[in-house]
Parts: sequence; C-alpha cells; structure tokens
Amino acid sequence: MPIAPAPLGPRLLSRSLASLRCAYSTSTASTTTQSREPRFPKQNASRRGAPGESTSNQRWSTQRPPRAGNKPDYSKSPGAMRKYIPQTAFPMFPGGRLVTNPAGWEFLQETNLEYDTSKCKRLTLKRDDTHIYKTFACNISFSDQYIIHPFHFYMLQPWGHPLAENWKNKYREKVRDQRLWLHFFTTPGPSQVVRGVAKRRLTREFWAALEELERENPGLSRLKGTLLVELKDLRKAAAVPAAQFGQAVAAAVMEERKKKNYD
Repeated sequence: MPIAPAPLGPRLLSRSLASLRCAYSTSTASTTTQSREPRFPKQNASRRGAPGESTSNQRWSTQRPPRAGNKPDYSKSPGAMRKYIPQTAFPMFPGGRLVTNPAGWEFLQETNLEYDTSKCKRLTLKRDDTHIYKTFACNISFSDQYIIHPFHFYMLQPWGHPLAENWKNKYREKVRDQRLWLHFFTTPGPSQVVRGVAKRRLTREFWAALEELERENPGLSRLKGTLLVELKDLRKAAAVPAAQFGQAVAAAVMEERKKKNYD
C-alpha cells in the first residue's frame, strides 16, 4: 500500500519564519543588553563622576552648607539699627511707609512719638564691655526720641483695633512720667516662657545697675530717650549671668548722659 507524503505547509512555514528572524535581527541578545541606555543617565553620571573628576569626600565638602560653628559676629553690627517691622504689621507699611487713620496721625503729633527704629544709633559700650554684643547675641541702640515698641504698631492700624485707645493712654503716661524707655524685641523661635525669663532678668539687672550709678552721680538727671535691645539668640542670652549685661549697658547710658546738656 503506497504511503502518502507528509504535507509541506507547516515545515515551509517554520523555515520561512526562521529566515525572517535572521534577516531582521541586527544584533545578538548579549549586544542588545550592553547597548541599552540607562534608565536615569543623568543620575548615574552624577554618581560615577565625569572622567578625570575626583569623587572623594573632599570634592563634596565644598558643596555642603557652612558648619554650625560659623555663627555671625554680633560685635560687628552696623552703627544704625535696622528698620524693624513685625510680620503682623506688614500690611501697615506698604513700601516701607506707615499707613494709619486720622486718629493715629493725631496721636503721633500729640505725643511726638517716633515709630521708625532705624532712627536709633548703636550704643557705644566701653572697650572692656564690647564682648556684651557677642556674649548675649544682641544689638543695643539708643535714640533721643521716644519710639513706639514695634509690637505695639497695631494701635495705629488704619482699620482700628479694640485695644488702640488703651495703649495710646499708656504711651501718654510713659511720655509724661518716664524719661528713659527700655524696649526688648526678639526674633521668633523659643517659647514665650524663655522670652519672658530672659527679658525680665536683663531688665531687672539694667535698672538696678543704673540706679546705683545715679546714686554715685547725684547731680545728673536720668538720660532721656529710648533704649532698644534686639536679642538674636534668647537661649544664649538666658544662659549668661544678666549682671554683666546690666552693668555694661548702664555704664554706657551714664556716659551718654554726660554728653547731654539738659537737666
């Protein structure tokens, strides 16, 4: 019995597919894997570094921020105090100029108060006391004028404030009864407890030292004006004995008073 030959269709189809695969293939599997682009070329290049470029820690050290020990030297502050405006009072100072209502301008003219802290000049301490600026991380300035505390600007808001009249009356009393004003203001950061403790200690020691010097100089009246103290590091100011601050600043105030000719 004759045997029928097997059909050639499947065999020819497999051969044709193999030939097509060989014809359109331009590289082997190994070469294709090697020529594949990295998924993140820039990131990989930065890790590897450019040819001839050092990848040691010394190269990266120039890109790091300065160390914490490189703190600013507060003893080299400018002669005039900067114009300090609290963030909450920014809407009142468009372009740096105060905007208030007619009652606010009338109050300023009545009391002759100043609101610009840049009118203060740096208080000159004795040569042996100049370390106070750095020890307490502070700037100390003085003005012959009476200056409103920066955090009391809200009483001059053009849209009004419920405590405006109360604070205006307090300032009228200060103008009448107090010759020397002492204002502290601080940068945000520590808690309210730390701020209160630091300011109370410095205030108490300053007035105590000033009264002692006034008893030693009975012929001189108290200096007239405003003393502004900007504390840049409250924790540092609170950790140092406040008597150093009080004695140094009181001595500088007394020297400033001796330069004046009023009674």
